[in-house]
Amino acid sequence: MREPKSILGGEQYEFTGGQSAPIRDLASKMRFVGAFLFIVGALQCAMILIIGVIEPANLGAISNVITGVIYIILGVYTRRAAEGFRKVVSTKGRDITHLMSALRSLRSLYQVQFFLLILAIILSGTLMVLLILP
Repeated sequence: MREPKSILGGEQYEFTGGQSAPIRDLASKMRFVGAFLFIVGALQCAMILIIGVIEPANLGAISNVITGVIYIILGVYTRRAAEGFRKVVSTKGRDITHLMSALRSLRSLYQVQFFLLILAIILSGTLMVLLILP
């Protein structure tokens, strides 16, 4: 196993090919998932807009547009994190900098998901209480 280069001298640790392989695989899968979420979200919004022209004031369409927008946002955040991981394996001399950037992007993705889940729990709980109460 290779020893890390001195960061004090301005150089950073460079991952070996074996170490880079799982990072490359992760970046590739994240890029695919991010693109898929974005495309599904965009298609969902487009279809709802088309249906909305045919059938205006459809409340179900509003929730579908919200879902589509959430997919788009998650897709963008996932692709952003994937790009950081891709840079770790496709560049030289800045692996740690790119890894930390990728981890910050991944953290942002999970912060958005955490917020959305808390919001969904609160809204679901509120709806259940409203449905139970006369």
